Amino acid sequence: AGAAALGAALAEPTCRLAILDLSACHIDSRGLAGLARGLAASPSLKSLNLSRNPLMAGPPDAATLPSACCLLGLEALAAAVTCSRLHELGLCAIGTCDPDAVSVLASLVAAPQLRDLSLAGTELGESGVSSLVSAVQLRTAPLTRLGLPMYS
Repeated sequence: AGAAALGAALAEPTCRLAILDLSACHIDSRGLAGLARGLAASPSLKSLNLSRNPLMAGPPDAATLPSACCLLGLEALAAAVTCSRLHELGLCAIGTCDPDAVSVLASLVAAPQLRDLSLAGTELGESGVSSLVSAVQLRTAPLTRLGLPMYS
């Protein structure tokens, strides 16, 4: 409820907030979906940090599979980022991503206004990292920074 209320506030035309740090605020996939609705309409938000939130964990009372719940939140975020003015997005240490979630994260790379995407500490797997690197190579606008987890 809190994240959805914040999303509604972000969508207000009078909102002039440029930087929002919601790291470690216990936002789950359902909260992410509510926040994303406001992000798409935000007239001024340029930087959003959602790191260290359990975005890849479904709500405890979810009737659907956890990965399906998580995917809905990520898809809402990706759609919102694509039509937002966001330049920086922090998604560090948000959990373990399955291949479908990695595909959604790779779609974030295509948002032309996004300059900085941080995913360090998020468990993507080696194939997930490769997918993201491929998406960066197809990008037409420059990406200043892509923070990825390290694999040995």
